[in-house]
Amino acid sequence: MMIDIQLDVRYHLNVNEKPDHEPVTPLKGPKPMRKSKQEAAETRERIVEAAAAEFRRNGISATGLSDLMAAAGLTHSGFYRHFASKDQLVAEACVTAVDSVATMFEEALARHGNSNGLKAAAASYLSARHRDGPSDGCPFAALASELVRADEATRGKARRD
Repeated sequence: MMIDIQLDVRYHLNVNEKPDHEPVTPLKGPKPMRKSKQEAAETRERIVEAAAAEFRRNGISATGLSDLMAAAGLTHSGFYRHFASKDQLVAEACVTAVDSVATMFEEALARHGNSNGLKAAAASYLSARHRDGPSDGCPFAALASELVRADEATRGKARRD
């Protein structure tokens, strides 16, 4: 069976005639709300923390912007409102990751005193939980092979220069 359909569409526009319809005006609704500086700072921190975990879990090169923004609960389109480049985020995420490990050691020392605290910190660092949870693990163990090829600013942040 064959169906033959022909359409004859003709549209004539005469600029001297009045249109037979009302002009279309753009919809006017509420403007999107801008985030406050506080909310923007909180969002940025959420991105940095998610990136620190994602970079340690998957590596810097293997983590795309879409993946890490999704991990922060955001879309990738907002990334450049917070960071000039992925390198800038890598540097800040390294600082956050190093700080988290330093905090782990400081808390162990505070809870157990200096000599027992050092043992507790070492036990926590060498634990199966720490080993099996790379997103919360040591950034140097997870990222050293990539940081050595990173730009100087990123390496400096990781070294805490």
